[in-house]
Amino acid sequence: MGAVAIDSRRYARVLTQTLPRIIDGEKEHERVLAGIEKLMDRGDRRTPEDDAALNLLVHLVQAYEERHYPLRKPAPQKMLKYLMRQRKR
Repeated sequence: MGAVAIDSRRYARVLTQTLPRIIDGEKEHERVLAGIEKLMDRGDRRTPEDDAALNLLVHLVQAYEERHYPLRKPAPQKMLKYLMRQRKR
């Protein structure tokens, strides 16, 4: 599946509303999360321009969260036990 063409002017309007930038603190993190939520709430009405902005915002949040909230990798034995418990349900 090929890339969907986006209208530069429409995309610029969406970016103007979301003002994406590198997240440097919790306040900015919350602001970007709110922007993501607003775009997600559009559901089926999202335009390709909305989707492009959403993708950008998600990447910014992921980068911030990986730096500030890194997930520890569980020990292999703990992971195996967890997966075995989940299968029994």
